[in-house]
Amino acid sequence: MTHPWVTIVCILAVFVLLGAKLKQRTRPNLPPGPPGLPLLGNLHQFPSSNTRTTFDKWHRTYGPIVSLTLGTRHVIIIGNVSIANELFAKKGRIYSSRPRMVMALENLSQGMHTVFLPYGPQWRAHNRIHKTILAPSKAQYFHELLEAETKLTLRDLLHTEDWDRSIVRFTSSVVYSLAYGKRLKGDEPEVQRMADFVEETMRAISGTWVVDIFPWVNRLPCLLNPWKRLGKRYHQQAMQIFAQSSQHAMNTPGWNFTKHVQTKERTDEIGEEELLYIVGVLFQAGIDSTSTTLRYFILASISHPDEVAKVQKDLDATVGNTRPPTLNDIPSLPYTTAFINEILRWRPITVASLPHCTTEPDTFMGYDIPPDSVIILNHWSTALNTETYGPDATLFRPERWIENPNLPLLAFGCGRRACSGQYLARKELEIIIPGILWAFNIEAGTRVGLDKGLRVCEGPREPSV
Repeated sequence: MTHPWVTIVCILAVFVLLGAKLKQRTRPNLPPGPPGLPLLGNLHQFPSSNTRTTFDKWHRTYGPIVSLTLGTRHVIIIGNVSIANELFAKKGRIYSSRPRMVMALENLSQGMHTVFLPYGPQWRAHNRIHKTILAPSKAQYFHELLEAETKLTLRDLLHTEDWDRSIVRFTSSVVYSLAYGKRLKGDEPEVQRMADFVEETMRAISGTWVVDIFPWVNRLPCLLNPWKRLGKRYHQQAMQIFAQSSQHAMNTPGWNFTKHVQTKERTDEIGEEELLYIVGVLFQAGIDSTSTTLRYFILASISHPDEVAKVQKDLDATVGNTRPPTLNDIPSLPYTTAFINEILRWRPITVASLPHCTTEPDTFMGYDIPPDSVIILNHWSTALNTETYGPDATLFRPERWIENPNLPLLAFGCGRRACSGQYLARKELEIIIPGILWAFNIEAGTRVGLDKGLRVCEGPREPSV
């Protein structure tokens, strides 16, 4: 007679085998990726630093589309332009949302920051307004201001060694003038306070906060919730700047973003504070992203003097030395345009894009992409991909854009979440970069008290023709 314990063990074994078979059947056919641990998945392998190196290694090992599991969440990393366009542009209905961003959206911006909003009616309302006030048709409001701010920046660079401060003043003043009708000198308290807020926001999207790993923690009361208190403090600081700036904008003569939004747009469904945020977020972006690109322009100019000389020859032949270049000159400056494109490609301002999130299941390249998957575009690997940009993709070579003007450029994203301010940002680069190279030579140098520095202004420059 069989012992009852033997029967129980056999039954349990059958259930275990059936469960394993069922799990094998229902487990999604994910893209390849590094093997993880039970329960943790790849949490222990996800980089907190050296992200570029880690992502590159994974792409070399597993291909252009890599999958990870962070706890119970699936993460897909893309390292190829064509795949990015296929998912974000052609399948934007599925791939245009955001994962829950507790610190950045819920705490720091109280659910109002356009960039972090999930895809839906609220984001579409924000995006509609941004695309209206930043449309190329509004160029008449941009060009004169951009050229005036460039001349002021060239004068500043001639009389100061702090080139970075001059660059930040330029980008900040352009956006603040358009948003609120006031040009900036660069030492205004709102600029520094907003720069602090931008820095805190960048920390918030790095994924290092406890509330982003365990969102339920955010339900704790403020007394036991230091990240919520911090977010509230920075949010109040930002709202104070937005409110004061908006009041000034409504009382100043001329057109500005604030006046347009308050008087011309359909805003019945949007609260007063949220309207302030819709304009204010453009000021935040103006401080950070374009300034970073201009720093890479300085780096490229120092490390590639031969390419700079070609830009200067381009400028001298078209513009001469009696006036600075204008935006009307850009169509006649092919190498200068290629130089700007190469800066945007050669050094993306972030290693990876802000994460997207799938709203429904999808199948791509034979792989299953589950709903609520986090999708990350690896900007660095994409921009330096040899299949797209040739075997010399890691080199700074503007000529590639003359040889093939149709090369893809993902500096401003793609699909529905592409940067709505890309036209303005592009025009800023097209006026300030030629202006600086027309006026000055740029070279590495030393400063008193420092081992290494930048000697940006060794000019005015003598023309080559």
